[in-house]
Amino acid sequence: MDIKKHITEAYNNCLNGNLDAAEKIYKKILKKKPNETEAVLNLSLIFIQKREFNQAEACLEKGLKFSKNPVMLENIVNVKIELNKIQDAEYFCQILIRENQANTRAKLLMARILRRKNEFDNAIKIYEEIIRNENSNIDAYIGLGFLYNYIGEYKKSEINYLEAIKINPSNFMAHYNYGLLLNHGFRKWKKSLEFLDKAANMNQNIPDLWLTQAVNYKKLRDISSALNCCEKAYKINPNNPYTCFQIGSFYGQMQEYEKSIPWFEKAITLDSEYYEARYQLGLTYLHMREFEKSKDFYKFRIKATQVQVDDLKIENINKKFDLSIFWEQGIGDTIFFSRVIENLQKENDCRINFIVQNKIKNFIEKNIANEKIKVISQPENIEHIKTDEGKIQKINMASILRYIDFNNVDFNSIAHFTYEKWKFDTKKLKIGISWKSTADKISDDKSFSLPELVEKIDRNKFEIINLQYSLADEEITFINQHDIFLESNINYYEDIDSVVKLISACDIIITCSNTNAHLAGALGKKTYLLLPRYFGKIWYWNHLNNKKASNYYPSIEIVKQEIDGEWSSCYNFVKKALGKI
Repeated sequence: MDIKKHITEAYNNCLNGNLDAAEKIYKKILKKKPNETEAVLNLSLIFIQKREFNQAEACLEKGLKFSKNPVMLENIVNVKIELNKIQDAEYFCQILIRENQANTRAKLLMARILRRKNEFDNAIKIYEEIIRNENSNIDAYIGLGFLYNYIGEYKKSEINYLEAIKINPSNFMAHYNYGLLLNHGFRKWKKSLEFLDKAANMNQNIPDLWLTQAVNYKKLRDISSALNCCEKAYKINPNNPYTCFQIGSFYGQMQEYEKSIPWFEKAITLDSEYYEARYQLGLTYLHMREFEKSKDFYKFRIKATQVQVDDLKIENINKKFDLSIFWEQGIGDTIFFSRVIENLQKENDCRINFIVQNKIKNFIEKNIANEKIKVISQPENIEHIKTDEGKIQKINMASILRYIDFNNVDFNSIAHFTYEKWKFDTKKLKIGISWKSTADKISDDKSFSLPELVEKIDRNKFEIINLQYSLADEEITFINQHDIFLESNINYYEDIDSVVKLISACDIIITCSNTNAHLAGALGKKTYLLLPRYFGKIWYWNHLNNKKASNYYPSIEIVKQEIDGEWSSCYNFVKKALGKI
């Protein structure tokens, strides 16, 4: 067997993107000669590129029995880090230092390990020391950029990535990581495309690169290009569960549920521990109002998201114990699920402690009539846990979906919440407006333009009341210039009670899908809820067959974009509807 000839053939296949063909050749070489270092290294790199880290780990550990090659040691440390085996990573990193005295490379790896251990300051010190001693060390700049990106200091991250690109304008990782930063850190979709395109010209065999490009094109509403990027990612490695998951998510957001479900199912088949895929499959069924089908999958959100208790194995409510329900997600979700707490209590004949965010306690407490339901704020819950530990059964708020028949909840019969009204002197009809969301990742899709909305409202007929929280300086300036009511003594984000008084005084609410939509709906206020056509919708706002009335808040009318990403049709609808009043 001509080993060198086969290695050259495999290497050329890698260059041409034929990773599967190269993998077969390297495996054939190693079957004949298990201690062929170059074959071990290159095969492990293929596994790493395909994100098959368990196979890369096994490959490298076999190779290390024959050789303490420094590159092999570096690769095993990287793989151990990816598998979150940090103790093992430190062990091999120390071998690298001892065997080869590879100080700079070992320091770079140790900085990565420290980052994974959340020892950020120590990791930063290592990177800065390397840069002081070797001011053109591109890996140190990239590593420091990645760390700052990881902890959310995006400006510092950008400075280091741009320095790396300046040192070497042809470096793949510098362009790739900067493209990722522009996507999720700065949300500059076009600029992210630019740098990821440059990275793709250097290496087209990274599935995550194409999936990020798909997100960029989606944000720019170039759906055909987004799908094309998904296909490229899948072609590189059809057995990567993450790729299947992302394609399923993409189709799901476009409401093509029959297409999305098989992709999630394939991701789960490829990785039975892929809880995010199970959770998203459950969400897909919720979008479809298939509540029973959703139950076995949606429950895995406790593995994929941050929740307060582990209720995965609680299949049924035990009536012998009090039930504590812990809030999760946002204020809007707390309002939404509070409206079915009484159904849960009656169906299971149990006493309930509903632990909610401090600022929403008064609102929830005033509007739950059942004497067997106690509303508890977060600080009160600490004492409650001390006194009642062992006597209560604990679940997370969204788990309510598992324990009631959601199909049988009559939302039309749920009483509207009531509250005192803010006092206004004007006799004009009052429109409360709220136009943006602060939700991570999807806020851009959900939010619309304040000036373009205000332009559609007849000021001779209506007074506009601001309900929006987290106002930017330019928004405050616009509000003041256009005589929109803004109560400066209210903290609109924290003082829910005062915001509720304002909403109660309004005749009509116009809002995006944020907390104010839930408050208005729970109060029974006539509300126009402006929604994106596809991307950025929460499952309970999704209505099949373009139904107008909300399934869960009878007073809310859904106003959905005619073309995804374009709000003009929503503004025109509002103008026409207000003209009839």
